[in-house]
Amino acid sequence: MLSNNQLTERRILVADSDLTAAFAINDELEKAGAVTTFPALTIEDALEAAMAISPVEGAVLSVELNGETTFAVARHLVRRNIPFVFIVGLNSPDIPEEFSNAPIAHRPLQVHQVIHLIAAFFCQT
Repeated sequence: MLSNNQLTERRILVADSDLTAAFAINDELEKAGAVTTFPALTIEDALEAAMAISPVEGAVLSVELNGETTFAVARHLVRRNIPFVFIVGLNSPDIPEEFSNAPIAHRPLQVHQVIHLIAAFFCQT
């Protein structure tokens, strides 16, 4: 069961080149009390946030950022045991088997679904 404070003070990376979706996710995460690392519009931005000394605790990753896959970012998050949600669209590349445990949100996004998936990570801790 999710409580209203599951995301309070959690540092969440939002990496999506669809600015409308990214702002909607960011706004809802902040309403839920999260501290967001936003926006990560490129692979470089996302990797920098994922590798920061003060790391994120969760992430929302579009499978593609400006034509590049985010699998390198996902691999780094997996190595650091940081949970993430992939966002996929109709023309998104296939997600490698190594990420088969990552939750997936499909476009068009239901922002509340994305927030629920992120909050669920912290129910397990």
